[in-house]
Amino acid sequence: MSSIEGCTVKELKQWLSNFSDDMIVVVNGNRSGYDNILYPEIISVRYEEENNELYGMYEIEDEGNSEAFDVLAIFRNDLRD
Repeated sequence: MSSIEGCTVKELKQWLSNFSDDMIVVVNGNRSGYDNILYPEIISVRYEEENNELYGMYEIEDEGNSEAFDVLAIFRNDLRD
């Protein structure tokens, strides 16, 4: 797997199993550089087709909305939209 875009937890686990258990995992920073992952969290989102690269393809959504679904989000800081 060369990309993990749109992957499931099962696929992510399988992809990560190719790497050393003690390798540090980072995510890209806001403008440049890289940050540590602080924690994962399940959040409710909806797909927003018209969003551009700046905003990302998913928006946080209120639970109970028929378009909302749960995802595992991996955060690099304590900021929320």
